[in-house]
Amino acid sequence: MTALKLLFFTLLGLLVMQGLISWLLLQWSGGAPELTLSIWLIGLLPLLADLGLFFWCDGMFTFIEEPRLPRKYGESYRSYLRTVPRWLPRFALP
Repeated sequence: MTALKLLFFTLLGLLVMQGLISWLLLQWSGGAPELTLSIWLIGLLPLLADLGLFFWCDGMFTFIEEPRLPRKYGESYRSYLRTVPRWLPRFALP
């Protein structure tokens, strides 16, 4: 379940941040520039490197860090997981 939530928020972040920032930059500059191969590669290569690093970090957190914490801290960590929202805030209704 953690991996699914991680995938959801990863895709949401990529779509919103990459799409929104790109759209705002195009609006601010007055339109789309002519996309030549060199301009396309200048933007694509750092994006691919960033995505690779991002997914590597997510993988390290999901298959190494997450399983290790309950073994290391025991019941206090499980209690923490039950009381602290991890992905979405909990809103108390009056």
